[in-house]
Amino acid sequence: MSIVEDVMKDELKRNLEMQTAYNNEIDSLRKGKIIIKKVRSREYYYLLYRVGEKVKTDYLGPKEKVSVDDLQKELDKRKYYEQTLKDLLREEKKLRKVIKE
Repeated sequence: MSIVEDVMKDELKRNLEMQTAYNNEIDSLRKGKIIIKKVRSREYYYLLYRVGEKVKTDYLGPKEKVSVDDLQKELDKRKYYEQTLKDLLREEKKLRKVIKE
C-alpha cells in the first residue's frame, strides 16, 4: 500500500467517526421551526415539526411571557450539524472513489 492510500483510509475512518458523532448530536436536538400566530390582539409562539408525513404543532406560550432564544439556538445548531453531516457524506463518497472501496 502507498502512503497516500493509507492517509486516505485514515481520513475515511475519521470521516465515519465524525458522521456517527454528528448523527448522535442531531438525534439529541429538537427539530422544527418557531412560528408566531396572532389570535385577536395577542401573539403566541408555536413549534412546528414533522413526524413522518404529519406536521405537528407544540404550543410554547404567549410572546410576552416566553423567551425562545435558547430553543432557536438549539434549532440553529441542529441545522448547522445537518449541513456539516451532508458535507461529510459528500467527502466520504469522494474518498471511497479515490481509494476504490
